[in-house]
Amino acid sequence: MNTVKIKRSSVAGKVPTTEQLVAGEIGMNTTDEKMYFSSGANIVELANRDAIIEKYNFQYGASELDTPNDSNWSVNVSASNIQDPDNTSLPVRAFDDTLEEGVGFLIHVPASVSDFKITLTYKAATAPGTAKDVILKLYTKAINIGSAIGSWSSATVLDTVVISTDTNYHMFTQTITLATLGLTANQIYQFELTRDGGNVNDTLVGDFHLLNTVVKFS
Repeated sequence: MNTVKIKRSSVAGKVPTTEQLVAGEIGMNTTDEKMYFSSGANIVELANRDAIIEKYNFQYGASELDTPNDSNWSVNVSASNIQDPDNTSLPVRAFDDTLEEGVGFLIHVPASVSDFKITLTYKAATAPGTAKDVILKLYTKAINIGSAIGSWSSATVLDTVVISTDTNYHMFTQTITLATLGLTANQIYQFELTRDGGNVNDTLVGDFHLLNTVVKFS
């Protein structure tokens, strides 16, 4: 059997030149996981790992999140699905300040990734007089193929969300390794995101409003 090999480099950041690739020729950087094509006059990037993974980004508006409401959830109390009182065109999930309430979502974690990044768009229902803290937790459950569904993990406590002294929307972002969350690439998982309103370190009085949730993998 004949083997065809294209021109390649393992040097990080190295891009081929038109002297190295003639018109119509393809090359790749195996370290950067990028592929290039020569038009003769220019070198064009055809594909890269990050762009391929980009299609596995997940975004959920408040009304698209699942509603934990029975014993199949780690925390079976859901954050209410309401309209933002300050702008009723926007649906939000309202998390109470005395209970642990949650929302859910389902994701097929792509292959060849190692990090989980979550970005939340949020606000306080009522502006606090001074900056306050909100405590969020994340639970996961493997949806196995050909075998029983897994059990819920213990909670991963996210970094503290700082609430400003206004009712404007703000963004929170945190990156966590799959290993820290106990996740395996190329596996379906159910997630539950909760506010631990009864936690003494959760100092925001009143509801915490969640507008949008984005999860990205890298």
